[in-house]
Amino acid sequence: MRLLLVLLLVASLGCIQAEQKQTCQVAYNPAGVAVTNMQLDYPKIYAGNKVRLSLEVANLGEETGKDIDLKVTGPEHYFTIPAESVIAKASMEPPDPNKCIEGGIKSATVQLESKPGVQALDGVPIKLKLAYGYKTRAWADVVVLSEQQWAVRMQEGFVPKLYQGQTVSPIKIKLGVPAVPVVGNSVFQVQLSLENPAASSSGPTSTTDSVTAYIGDLVDPDMVKNVTITIPDGFEFSESSACTEVSADACRIENFKVTKDPDNVREKRVSVKLKDSKLSSLVEESFKIDVEADYGYTVFYNTNPVIIVSGD
Repeated sequence: MRLLLVLLLVASLGCIQAEQKQTCQVAYNPAGVAVTNMQLDYPKIYAGNKVRLSLEVANLGEETGKDIDLKVTGPEHYFTIPAESVIAKASMEPPDPNKCIEGGIKSATVQLESKPGVQALDGVPIKLKLAYGYKTRAWADVVVLSEQQWAVRMQEGFVPKLYQGQTVSPIKIKLGVPAVPVVGNSVFQVQLSLENPAASSSGPTSTTDSVTAYIGDLVDPDMVKNVTITIPDGFEFSESSACTEVSADACRIENFKVTKDPDNVREKRVSVKLKDSKLSSLVEESFKIDVEADYGYTVFYNTNPVIIVSGD
């Protein structure tokens, strides 16, 4: 009888865990850090009265959000805008879908006082500006063969298994490496471009009716601050003029322009080769090229309209 009870308990726990796994809704989202809730306490107020705005900001992407800053920016004609940030210098960890753990979340409220004598019978949205630091990491495999191994592999009709991927973040990295094996210390190119899926060829654009996304600051909104290409041990850069700074295993590129027009790709290239000292021990190996982009990201939001009735 006791054994039966134990078996029933184990079975029920297994069912609960399976159900939790099936119902988990946590997943990475390329929005990165985002305002996920904007709630007004009243949709209609009289001029000179206050309206309370409740806000929630969450990290939905795969990287850590840093220096998160949320401000009310307008409209100044209708409201007295506070100088201080609603959320300032915050950091948020990313979600963990494997453990069904949501990313960092911060809530805040702000009271806005409408100016005396103003009127907006059709309503005016409250404007918000969210700025934060984020990154995107990408990687791609390169297969290198000795000349002898290449001859053997070609007779076998060898097709290498090349793995490529990137983290789920607002900026997308397009990383180009050879799709066929590199022979010996032959020079090969690493091609790199960046995209902001939330922007169109005409510049930053509305991704919903109430959201507009920029990269970086508004002085140059399509600039990524730093991009670093890291090559594996045993390789060297043979051409690195695109690099702002280069070391034995890394190329750092400052102020990388993001591609806004598919017909005008803003691409950077470096050339890489296996070191001569590694040739004698080379047979067949797979190596990984890593890229990391660090950038600031700015998003503008509009709340639902607030109707303001003049008290006169």
